[in-house]
Amino acid sequence: MSWQTVRKLLDAELRRGRRLYYDAGVVDNGVVPTTGGGYLGPLETEVMQALWAAKEPLAVRAVLERLNRGRRPPLAYTTVMTVMARLAEKDILRRHRAGRGYEYEAAVPDEAAIAVRELMRDYGDAAVTQFVDEARANPRLRRRLERLLREKR
Repeated sequence: MSWQTVRKLLDAELRRGRRLYYDAGVVDNGVVPTTGGGYLGPLETEVMQALWAAKEPLAVRAVLERLNRGRRPPLAYTTVMTVMARLAEKDILRRHRAGRGYEYEAAVPDEAAIAVRELMRDYGDAAVTQFVDEARANPRLRRRLERLLREKR
């Protein structure tokens, strides 16, 4: 199975709405570009961008304030709280108790990490095998992969 075939299968799953956990009519105000992968909805993308930029755990209220800057109509607290709870359920966010509520932080460094995790969960060894085949066929990719494997992170 080629990498292009795997990508087409993933795109088909997304088009069927398999991982859409939000009502686009409610939360998509048309100003949020997705990062290209389609693994996050528009509001999920905004939430993650706020948390990635923060570099520290944030409460729902702090994320809400960042998202509502210049936004009309403003998002409701419960909308943002629900999105963040669902991201935590999907292990994209980590949360810990802070007083009566929670503080959240990103569990992944970017949307690419989400894509890789989803790909591995859905396709397992077949995805790894395909990636290795792609690296073998592309000398530049192979050198990059070998360099990354030698690096300490």
